[in-house]
Formats: sequence, structure tokens, C-alpha cells
Amino acid sequence: MMLRKSTSTITLLLLALLIAVAPIAAQAITVATDKHIYIPGETVIVSGTAPANSWVGISVVNPAGKEVDYKMVQADPTGRYTTSIKLPSKLPYADWIAGEYTVYAYLGATRVATTFILSAGSRAVGKVVDAKGNPVADAEILVVETGDFAKSRADGSFELYTSPGTVTVRVSKPGYTRVERTVTLVLGDNDLGTIAIQPLDEIVAQLSGRVSELETRIAQLDKTLASIEKTLQDISAAIGRLATKDDVTNAKNDILNALKPLSSDLATVKSDVATIKSDLATVKSDVAAVKGAMATKSDVEAIKATISDLDKAVKDVSTAVKGVSDAVTAVRGDITKVRTDILDAVASAVNTARDAAIKADEAKRSADAAKSSADTAVSGVNAIRSDVAAVKGTTAEVSGTVSGVYTLVIVTLVFAVIGAATSIYILLRLSKALAK
Repeated sequence: MMLRKSTSTITLLLLALLIAVAPIAAQAITVATDKHIYIPGETVIVSGTAPANSWVGISVVNPAGKEVDYKMVQADPTGRYTTSIKLPSKLPYADWIAGEYTVYAYLGATRVATTFILSAGSRAVGKVVDAKGNPVADAEILVVETGDFAKSRADGSFELYTSPGTVTVRVSKPGYTRVERTVTLVLGDNDLGTIAIQPLDEIVAQLSGRVSELETRIAQLDKTLASIEKTLQDISAAIGRLATKDDVTNAKNDILNALKPLSSDLATVKSDVATIKSDLATVKSDVAAVKGAMATKSDVEAIKATISDLDKAVKDVSTAVKGVSDAVTAVRGDITKVRTDILDAVASAVNTARDAAIKADEAKRSADAAKSSADTAVSGVNAIRSDVAAVKGTTAEVSGTVSGVYTLVIVTLVFAVIGAATSIYILLRLSKALAK
């Protein structure tokens, strides 16, 4: 009978526990950091929401998958929690390395995550614009020596984290010219200012315009040459029609005089044509180079395809690892629950000890009050003892005085008796004498 009652009691307690835990499990837990990128020496502020007064486990895992920090934090009555993680001032330090970290928040078997990046130490900021000063978004800012890179935002601004030192910063974007700068980065913030890159389409359009202009000039020169050739042909025909030798001589002189400036003009035209053709060849070479630069985009696409294949292979491996990861997550959740239960028990013990300490303080205050009363009573007794001692002294003095008086009275009485006896004796002798 007692066993049945115990079983029923345990069942009721379990049901009550499930009812109490169900609302907590149903409530959402969130986690976030105060920013996404940090440098050594900064502090990461981790915050989020959880059931009111519940304990949340915070785990920080480095890029290699190793836990570098773990702590428990209690949500306040409104369901908010906050904690901080101090980053080392130098890298590498212990298991702290540069890269992307994952922050996990645990509540029982529930886990949520967020990430942040710990940079190598220097932050470079700046802005990418085109030739007209318009912001260029999604441009790549690359540190050639380390491979660290960043992308420009919609307003052209960028923020790049890398190691301190003298490095080459390359700014590029498909369809734009590429710009490189050699800069010296110090620990902390470095402003690279405004970096301008020009769209290749604009350059091609400008070069195409120059080509069209040169072609127009060449066409005009061709017309001039044709006109000069026609003039020469007309002169030759006129010479052939001359009838006499004198006429020929005079006509030849006139023609030669007329040909002198024409020959000079022809030489100038030929020289201009040669120059224009040379410029045209240069422009066409520039156009070919630009087109070649634009063609690198297809190479990038090929590289992206290769990376995509590698990414697929990595995902296959990741799928195989996921089962183990899920099992580890479940175990971690159980461990976190045990930690939470232990922490709750410790908190309860602390509260009990606090209550006992309060009661002990009250008892101590009562004892102090009793001691004070006892001290007062003792003081009163001591005062009475002093009074009694004083009375005893007075009594002794009085007793001494009485003793002295008593002695004096006895002596007086003795002397009086002696005197009386003497008187009686004398009277008896006188009486006898008279009787004779």
C-alpha cells in the first residue's frame, strides 16, 4: 500500500515537473554579438533572450572547431541576458587564432548560434568610386601578401582586416580597371582614403570614339590624296597636248612651278597619314588589351565553377560529419542541462546558506542584547557589592567603636566595684574600731 502511494506521488511530481518545464522549452532563446568583426584586445558583448531567470550556457568555438571559452549566465526577470568575452591582445594566443568564431547559446537541449570574425590585427578602411566619383559596390579589396580581402558596400565604403606591415592592396571588380597601392598598415585603424577605378566599358567607348575619329581623318586624307592624284593626271594630259617645243618648255616650267607646293602638300598629307595609322594601331592595341582584361571575367567564372565542384565535395563530407555533430550536440545539450541543474542546486544551497546566515545574525544580535543586559546586571551587582562592602566597613567601624566603649564601661565598672569594695572594707574596719 505504501509502495503504491510512493509511486503515485513520484508520478505526480514528474507530471508537475514536465508542466513547469514545458513553458520554458517552448520559449525562444536567441544570441547575438554587438558587432561582427573584432581585432585583438577588444571585448565581445554577447546578449540575447531566454526564459526569465533561466541559466544559459555560452560556448565560443574557434575556426578549427575547438572551444576556447565557456560560461553560464542567468537571464533577468524580463528574459534578457548579457555577458562579455575579452579577446587576447596578440594572436595567436593559446587556441585563439584569426578567423571566424561561432558563439553557441544552450538552454537544455536547445542550441542557437551566431558568428563573429577575429581579424589579424589591422583594420583598413576607405571608399571605392568610379571616374565620376560615384560609389562602386561589390569591388574586391585584396591584400596580395596575405590573401585577406573585403567587399565594398553599396556606398563604396569598405572595411578590411589583415596583419600589420607594408602590403600591396589591390582593388578590382569585373568590368573595371584594376588599381594597386603599396601601403604600410599599423595595428588598429588605417584610412586608405578614396580609390578610383574606371569601368572598362567607358574606356572601350572612349577608345572606340578615338578610332572613329582617326578613321574619319584618314577618309578625309584619302579624299585629298585622290584630288591631288587627279590634278597630277590633268597636268600630265595637258603636257601631252602641247604642239611645239617652245610651248612645251614654257608649259613645263609653269607646271613645275605649280607642282612645287602641291608636292609639299602631298608629303605633308603622307606624313599625317602615317602618323594617323600609327595612332590607330596604338588605339587598336589598347582596345585589344582592354578586351583581354574583360575576358578575364570568363576565367573567373571557370574558377568559380571549380570552386563550386570543390564546395560540393566539401558538402558531401560535411553531410557525413553532420551525424557525428548532431550526436555531439545532443551530448553537449545533456551536459549543459546537468550544468544547469547543478548550478540551480548550488544557487538553492547558497540561498539556504544566506537564510541561515541571516538567522545567525539575528541570533547573534539577540545574544549581544542578552550579554548587554547581563553586563548591566553584573554592573548592578557589582554596585550592590560595593555598597555592601561600604556598609560592612561602616559596621566594622561602628563595631570597633562599640567594642572600645564596652571595654571602657567594664574598666569603669571594675574600678567602681574596686572602689565600692574598698569603701565597704574601710567602713567595716571603722565599724569594728568603733565597736571596740
